[in-house]
Amino acid sequence: TETPEKFLVEYTLADFEMNDALWGLFDPMRQLPRDPATVSFDIEGAGKLDVDLTDPDVDVPMGELESLTLNSLLVDVVGAQLTGTGAFTFDNSDTTTFGGVPKPTGQIDLNLLGINGLMDTLATMGLLPAEQAMDARMMMGIFARPGDGPDSLTSKIEINAAGQVLANGQRIR
Repeated sequence: TETPEKFLVEYTLADFEMNDALWGLFDPMRQLPRDPATVSFDIEGAGKLDVDLTDPDVDVPMGELESLTLNSLLVDVVGAQLTGTGAFTFDNSDTTTFGGVPKPTGQIDLNLLGINGLMDTLATMGLLPAEQAMDARMMMGIFARPGDGPDSLTSKIEINAAGQVLANGQRIR
């Protein structure tokens, strides 16, 4: 279409549980929390397609993404929880600022609970080498700051009109 159309994508995998036999393959000592896992997101936006998606000769859909809003994100698994919301608009006339993709402007806010405890447990189990855990913590130090509670991190990733990428106010691009 010539004008952008709205779209919505919602997905929820709630209360997923594995049986003890499967858990026993990688956690026989029951060190990880066995609480039911949930993965859920709600995304809406607007865009337009330049091709007919039902045409069998079209390999890759072509079009323009105008806006994208993350209404909610929840990943709750093995004692760690990631939540987030955010929104971006896209300048389809500028595909040079970000190397061939339309320039986004907006921000996403993320909260992460329990990740340090999970990494400690995985390192103790031998599933996560200590140097990789240290590398992950260093990256979290760049992109996140301490949250309100224990083992809590928050992050605000912003892309401004000048094309700068900021993590919690610090320019990273």
